[in-house]
Amino acid sequence: MKNVKWKMGNDPVATARGFDTSSAVKKDAIMTLPLKITYPPMEAKSVTELPSGANWQYEPKWDGFRCLAFRDGDEIALQSKSGQPLARYFPELVDALLHLKAKQFVLDGEIVVPVKGRLSFDDLLMRIHPAASRIKKLAAETPAKLIVFDLLVDERGRSIADTQLLKRRQKLDAFAGKYLSKNASIELSPQTRDLTIAKSWLRGAGGDVDGVIAKRLDLPYESGNRHGMVKVKRLRTADCVVVRRQTCRLDVTGVVRRCGLAASRRLHIRHQGERETCAD
Repeated sequence: MKNVKWKMGNDPVATARGFDTSSAVKKDAIMTLPLKITYPPMEAKSVTELPSGANWQYEPKWDGFRCLAFRDGDEIALQSKSGQPLARYFPELVDALLHLKAKQFVLDGEIVVPVKGRLSFDDLLMRIHPAASRIKKLAAETPAKLIVFDLLVDERGRSIADTQLLKRRQKLDAFAGKYLSKNASIELSPQTRDLTIAKSWLRGAGGDVDGVIAKRLDLPYESGNRHGMVKVKRLRTADCVVVRRQTCRLDVTGVVRRCGLAASRRLHIRHQGERETCAD
């Protein structure tokens, strides 16, 4: 296994509500899997265009929390992109993973929360809460799903992370067909090698799909780096003028004590999915 440092990056889980990182690896000692739960996930480099060629596989980029799911017998660990433990926040996923007939595996995927037929990132963020009673209530009202797109340790407990993606995906498809078909909480992410289909996913980005991921079929799992995976997000921009007005205040003698200024700013608004950010 490569010795790779795990950086915090832009993991929303790591920053939500002052995340406590002290217990991130407390279960590592009791798991016997060939990959430790500190194993960094493969990351994606941001690019402006999807790559083309027979050596690329395309997948939707889901609007959720990246998650590595580990199972070793009766032990489950869910780890975020930056190595934060997620199991206590998604008890329904822990239960779903324990109900699989496969007793050992490591899956790479995305945790999402469907609400009224659409994925809700706001409802997903609400799960990062210190109160177990609140988490239990939300898990019952808006249960999460795990969308899986890679298999790193198979059901026999063997690491396949060093195997090229072409073969890992075949093994994942077989794993999903055998173990996930009757599990409503865990589903297989679609993939295609057709660039036309991938571009259609990108045109439809902004709801459940945050963009499109492209992965090299001939490479092993690139733990902790961006060598074999790129991402493209659909961005829309607009120039806007925002005006602020503040009225004057007079004292009892009629003297102006404060007078605000009307001000305007030209803002550049970048639209990613359903979230907008503004900057001067």
